[in-house]
Amino acid sequence: MRGKWAIAAALLVLAAAPAASASTGNQQLTRRGAGTPHVRTRPIVSPAPAPLTERSALRLPRSTTGGALRPRVIGGSSAVQGQWGFMVLVLHLDGAGNWDFLCSGTLVSPNVVLTAGHCAVDDITGATLDPGGFGVVTGAVDWTDATDRHISTISQVLVYPSFDPSGPSHDAALLVLSSPVSGPTIPLWGTGSLAAGTPAWIAGWGNTYAGQSDPQTVVQWAPTTVQSTTFCGRPYLAGYPYDASSDLCALNPPSYSTGTCDGDSGGPLLAKDASGNLLEIGLTSVGPAGCDTQTPDYYTAIKPIASWVQTEVAAAAGSGQTPPATGQGSSSTAPAPASPPAMTLSDARSYVRQTLVHLFGRSYRRGHAVKLSCARISAVRVRCGFTFWSGPNDYWGNVTPYYYTAQDGKTYWDAKYKTNRVNDHCYFHTRHRSSCATHPRNGSW
Repeated sequence: MRGKWAIAAALLVLAAAPAASASTGNQQLTRRGAGTPHVRTRPIVSPAPAPLTERSALRLPRSTTGGALRPRVIGGSSAVQGQWGFMVLVLHLDGAGNWDFLCSGTLVSPNVVLTAGHCAVDDITGATLDPGGFGVVTGAVDWTDATDRHISTISQVLVYPSFDPSGPSHDAALLVLSSPVSGPTIPLWGTGSLAAGTPAWIAGWGNTYAGQSDPQTVVQWAPTTVQSTTFCGRPYLAGYPYDASSDLCALNPPSYSTGTCDGDSGGPLLAKDASGNLLEIGLTSVGPAGCDTQTPDYYTAIKPIASWVQTEVAAAAGSGQTPPATGQGSSSTAPAPASPPAMTLSDARSYVRQTLVHLFGRSYRRGHAVKLSCARISAVRVRCGFTFWSGPNDYWGNVTPYYYTAQDGKTYWDAKYKTNRVNDHCYFHTRHRSSCATHPRNGSW
């Protein structure tokens, strides 16, 4: 077991144990089976292709860029101590004392944490999890930092009454701490409207790239943009029953390089009110397979559940504490940019050639028997299949260039691609095609 995880797990067990057992300070825990502790994933469904005309209506510029392995909450930045002080790490241990999963959450009162409903129920049965299995870390952006962190146990788990794990819909839960903690709380969106195009931020301890093996230790945050209900209701997440009355979605065009990932469940979607103060307007619920940042993430809207949160916080606090503050969303609407012009087939072929040069360089420039076959998908999008050979290899696939209009009013083009490369001799002359290595390459440029 890696040292930091063994120490953290032992600390949580000790925090949950009676005071008389404090002498077991050197206790070491083993993981369940041979695997690693896992993050509680957001329910995942496979994304479907999205109409680009809908996306282009809400494209906003972004200053943060991602890398090959996006270095943060997918595309964001590491928080420093003193930032995002309302963030809470939610950890769960199973009945045998093995670390089970982690989620993110926010402190909405000194003794209540808001998180996702699916972080508070059994994956199989849907039953509410026992509070004794939970521990939360507050006060530190790096939850392994013993100097700043505070580890608390949970006395009560409250799942939103209308939560449906199969959807999920109304995906929210409250964790009542055994004793209050000091630290900032986050106001909740309670009144007013929220406009499409509103700048927003996401934060959490989730994976910084799909398939990450070690859980994240430092809070990550990134910018995103609230999308319209019309956009959110399109089938970007096939099978997800989007409800405009209880859900929000967000995406970060035109770069599409930020988003949530596994372990961000329950973490906040934040925006500023008219006075410039941060409000929690949503909490992370559902996201696309592979943490794809080109497909929107979906959030439980805070406004419809704010009164429930206030009622439960007041009940948990008794007469000694104040219910969480609520704020008003901004009703200002970002001006919609003009629609991009139609893409001609001639321009599409030019963009495809530029993309292939970017991908294959000299191999494409010196390629032989180059063929392009293009078909229009929409006024602003064209898909082109290609084949060529260069040196010992054959290349084929498709490139789909498209136009979009950014908030600055200018029209830009991007391209998505799916390409393959295989050794010509192996594939065509050995009669053992199944043994030939094919090298796929998918992405955007």
